[in-house]
Amino acid sequence: MLTTGDKKVYRSGDVQALTREVLGWDLPLAGLQHWVVGRADPEIPVQAEEHDARGRLTRLTQNDWRISFLAYAGDSALPARMALAYDSLSLRLIIDRWDLTE
Repeated sequence: MLTTGDKKVYRSGDVQALTREVLGWDLPLAGLQHWVVGRADPEIPVQAEEHDARGRLTRLTQNDWRISFLAYAGDSALPARMALAYDSLSLRLIIDRWDLTE
């Protein structure tokens, strides 16, 4: 599901096609699968990174994407709010609930 800044909701089984159609560009899915869990992508050189006192990422730059980890879920190492920026593009990712039972 993708919700735009003007509160329009879009759904598709193919995230890459959804973002291309709605936003006009592709999400960095290779990096995103790592960033969303609070880690750098081990396959991409890290351009810059900052950590908090607990060792959690607060800022990360990879592949020219600037990722800010704005909040973590409770006392965990899993992000709850993130901001991603690339050139003039910006995204905000909010994770309401983590379910790691799979």
